Amino acid sequence: MLNTKNLLLVSAFIFATAFAFAKDGEGQPPPSHSPAFTAAETVPEVEAVVITNAPLPECVVEPGQAVEEKSPFTFNAQIDFYSAYVWRGIVFCEEPVYEPGAQIHYDAGVLGRFMAGVWANAEMGDNRRGHDGGVTEADYFAGWNRNFGQLVTGLGYAYCQFPQRQPANLCNIHVVSASIDWKNSWVTPFVNGNLDINESDGFYAQFGLSRAFVLTEDERLFLRMSTYLSWGSGPYNRYYFGQNSGDLVDYNVTLSLAYALTKNVTIGGTVAASGLIDGTIRDQAQQNYGYNDLVWGGFNIALRF
Repeated sequence: MLNTKNLLLVSAFIFATAFAFAKDGEGQPPPSHSPAFTAAETVPEVEAVVITNAPLPECVVEPGQAVEEKSPFTFNAQIDFYSAYVWRGIVFCEEPVYEPGAQIHYDAGVLGRFMAGVWANAEMGDNRRGHDGGVTEADYFAGWNRNFGQLVTGLGYAYCQFPQRQPANLCNIHVVSASIDWKNSWVTPFVNGNLDINESDGFYAQFGLSRAFVLTEDERLFLRMSTYLSWGSGPYNRYYFGQNSGDLVDYNVTLSLAYALTKNVTIGGTVAASGLIDGTIRDQAQQNYGYNDLVWGGFNIALRF
């Protein structure tokens, strides 16, 4: 079981180790193969740091050679297999799940980048909450982000359905989100804010750090590390935990590896430690959901065109 003290120690160890062995450099960020919006939280962009001794390849165009024009559209699809479904520190399913998703992106140049997609969580068997397997959540989302120098800002909207809840139409959630992160050569601080509508009608925010590394000379293997602490408003905490005041909610430390098999296919694995912080919230979550701290993980395959 991890507590807040352990979280801080783990986080300090991870980033101290990263700084000790990393050197400054430029590279491409690792391909994202996690759900773009599980509940409208944007995945912060990070600056990948090369930690091999090989020089970065240069793009050389021979005289008279045509330069391939890059399409502003890209399409991503992925499927993740995890040992549990953890959302904002709450263990909604303690059994294995699979999570398919797909997104389409459009790069509008100075106007920013737009995206839309769908994602789902499906359980592989029965769990303690009475679900008998199958799809328990489906999210439909859209978002935008744009660079302003080193700052990356984003806006998003998600409509989340829970087909196994009753009555289903009263349990669906609208989530409006905003994010900002600061890209630099050390570590990327980020803030994600989410307003849940039609359920808790509360606000939930994450404050975290993220870092990515290129691990191999051929630039196919990437490591991503991230950690965050979160805060929930009074209405948010009252709905999920029966606490009427705003307070710290959960922590998370995640390590992810991604390997590019080809230009279009990536495989990866993730291990994460998460849990709830406030004592009252932890006690109530233990009654409502059965778990607090949890180490979980899984693997995935992603396609990009």
